[in-house]
Amino acid sequence: MLATSYLQANEVEQAVTVAREVVDTAAGLKSYRVNSYLDEFRHRLRQHSDSPVVAEFESYASTQR
Repeated sequence: MLATSYLQANEVEQAVTVAREVVDTAAGLKSYRVNSYLDEFRHRLRQHSDSPVVAEFESYASTQR
């Protein structure tokens, strides 16, 4: 997915922006595949846990499920 590509390029803010849109979409879909992708993305995001945008995203994502 695009968010993972941004994350691999160390574009954390852009990755989180894209992933937030996915979270919003996933909330309406209840798709196992999309939720699995988000779980994997959040796991990869942990390496950037010192970033405020990551903390904000984690907080947002955890309330949308």
